[in-house]
Amino acid sequence: MTDTLEDRGLLEVHFTDLHTNDTATFAVPGDVELERAWAMAYDELGETRRPADTLESAGGEDMTPFLRETVREVQHRHVRDLRFQIRGGTGGADR
Repeated sequence: MTDTLEDRGLLEVHFTDLHTNDTATFAVPGDVELERAWAMAYDELGETRRPADTLESAGGEDMTPFLRETVREVQHRHVRDLRFQIRGGTGGADR
């Protein structure tokens, strides 16, 4: 019998970069902070974080208040399916 990700304490996360529409799917330990998983997503996507980038759930909820929570906490409290999207600034004048 093979170990599942959950058996190994890992959780699968999905990050879609709305600039490129590319999605990175990878496993992280459940005790990794969401902010670290977000940084890992840029590596997986081959992208660099832009100053205006924000992180949202796939449903559009701002995840900024939860960046210091572990991925497991985020899953239990906010985003069950661990699907996120990276949204950037729209350009033009500063808001």
